[in-house]
Amino acid sequence: MFKLKRITVVQVSNEAFLSCTAPHPFSDFTDTMRNKMFIIKLLIEKTALDKMLDYCTMEDITETGDGKFLVNFNFIDDDYGYGILMSFGSQLVCLEPAYVREEMKKG
Repeated sequence: MFKLKRITVVQVSNEAFLSCTAPHPFSDFTDTMRNKMFIIKLLIEKTALDKMLDYCTMEDITETGDGKFLVNFNFIDDDYGYGILMSFGSQLVCLEPAYVREEMKKG
């Protein structure tokens, strides 16, 4: 996946860019994944904001005013989903649902 934040050196070129329409990266799984997704509420530290933007957009994030952010996160209740949450360590707290928070405590 192409991410702008991974660009370390920028050079101006005279080459023309030909845009094309690319398929959605999850085109084969979109419907299945969408049916399994649900919104969970997270609280993250400011230092985790850039990482969170790998998984959602600023439309899903609200600043709380105390250096933290509330996130409406599209979550799938499986090992991969919990792995994403756990990768934030102490910079993330699951506010709801309670059972997701409890599963994270077990992990």
